[in-house]
Amino acid sequence: MNRENETFGFDSRLEFGDELPTLLAVICRLTQAKRGWITLRMPGGVCERVAGVDMPEGQGSEDGGAEMEHGGCPCCAESEALPPATATFITCTQHKDEKGRPWIHACIPLSVDGHSVGVMNLLFADGEPSFGPDSELLTMVRRVIESVLERKRLEERLRRSADYDSLTGVYNRRRFQEKLADILNRTARGTLLFIDFDNFKAINDNLGHRAGDKLLGELIGSLRGVVEGRGFLGRIGGDEFALFLPEATIEEAKVLGAAIERVFRRHRVLLDGRRVIMTASIGIAEFPTSGSTVEQLLARADTAMYTAKRTGAHVHVYDPFQLEEVATTQELLWMTRIREALEGDGLLLYAQPIRELRSGSVSRYELLLRMRGDNGELISPKAFLGVAEKTDLIHRIDLWVVKEAIRLLEQMCRHRSDICFHVNLSAKIFTDSSFPTWLSGQLSRSRVEASRLLFEITETAAIEDYVRARDFIHQVRAMGFRFALDDFGIGFSSLYSLKYLPLDVLKIDGVFIQDLAHSRVDQSLVKGLTVSMRELGIQTVAEFVEDEKTVEILQEYGVTYAQGFHIGRPMPIPEILDQPA
Repeated sequence: MNRENETFGFDSRLEFGDELPTLLAVICRLTQAKRGWITLRMPGGVCERVAGVDMPEGQGSEDGGAEMEHGGCPCCAESEALPPATATFITCTQHKDEKGRPWIHACIPLSVDGHSVGVMNLLFADGEPSFGPDSELLTMVRRVIESVLERKRLEERLRRSADYDSLTGVYNRRRFQEKLADILNRTARGTLLFIDFDNFKAINDNLGHRAGDKLLGELIGSLRGVVEGRGFLGRIGGDEFALFLPEATIEEAKVLGAAIERVFRRHRVLLDGRRVIMTASIGIAEFPTSGSTVEQLLARADTAMYTAKRTGAHVHVYDPFQLEEVATTQELLWMTRIREALEGDGLLLYAQPIRELRSGSVSRYELLLRMRGDNGELISPKAFLGVAEKTDLIHRIDLWVVKEAIRLLEQMCRHRSDICFHVNLSAKIFTDSSFPTWLSGQLSRSRVEASRLLFEITETAAIEDYVRARDFIHQVRAMGFRFALDDFGIGFSSLYSLKYLPLDVLKIDGVFIQDLAHSRVDQSLVKGLTVSMRELGIQTVAEFVEDEKTVEILQEYGVTYAQGFHIGRPMPIPEILDQPA
């Protein structure tokens, strides 16, 4: 994309209305010019006449009318192609008035923001004007025209920023959807291609976002070259783009999709010392067979794109008869709801009390995520976290929960200084090297002590990369935060986790607690584990405590804390202040 042309070339579709012709008519009357016109430079360096006026008969000569239909005589055309740096009078060698005086052509360069954008031309057919090219009169009329152009330039920029993606120059999501909706109302058929670059996040993470943006601009430049004139393109998300081809068949779309993928493969990126070939996954949905609305087409083309990515096919056509793709469509709908919840006010936290068994007091609460439904109902995380975990949405949820927990703690500490929140983190958090710095920033902007926040991780999350998990925990614990291993006992490497990970709290999974009053096996395991943890300096929490008999056994064994419906059900955060400490 040519940035200079975007910034200093006027869009040929820009409408000036009657404003410039009206101003030119006033200028011609002031200067006694027979004709006035304005030529502006468009993107690509092409010059285009945007306004012109001819003064009524009686002002100036009537000679040479046919030759002046496009702005003047040959000397005028030359000055437009190469406008002078300052206002200049050019004597015409081919035309004279009835008294034998040559025509005078005034060429007045125009600029906006210090850059040349075109020229204003005035033609005098009654002899040389009474003022010179550097007169105050010409300076004044030039500034008037430039002020109009500057305002139009601003309007154009505002329009482009509202409709176009600033990085790639294609339609943004909103404008693409508007245009697609309009086209669907006027066309009988078409195909939508949903394009996603493979492993683009790795490029951003390793080379930086500036390099990623540069590469994305180059890739979309290549894409525009392939699809020029066949349809219209929009940026749907970070590295996701959509292309609609009016009247195109599925076969035509598949051929174009394969051509797009081949173009992307020509790009090479140096990543970790290796040349990486750029590839893309492309999903295709047909209108109206696969969907008759903008939302349906985008969702189903997106579904097909994920199928292409999963299978490595690169190009895949949505098939409504494949149950797997129907299920994926449901996931995409959930993904949309999650994004909307994150961007709006759709998520909230509930708190479940955790009782200290020795004193009977409650100062700890596990924060549990909920989503607000369309009718005000609360949606359990079981309905949407599985979908979020397949994408980066789970990481966005992690950050939202931590930020919200710190905000709530700051509010709570004004009333109770002993409150401690347990916050669940996903496995994705271990791959974010910037999280500790981000967390430190969140903490520094609050009055919350790090010790008031305890992060719960699952054994399953930790064993994906023990080295990374251990280093991550060490780094965050050094800031004063604490960690708990959740659901302990149901994994395959439980003892190894205890040996390898620096932990403060161990949460014993409910499978060993629910039948504790009646199972000698569970009793032996829980008692032995509690003794071992006490010797290691690790506190214990028993989950799924559902009766007082279990509480008594846990107290006897020396378990530190108990959590479950018998202790307390999840409650809205404000209700914490109504609970006994």
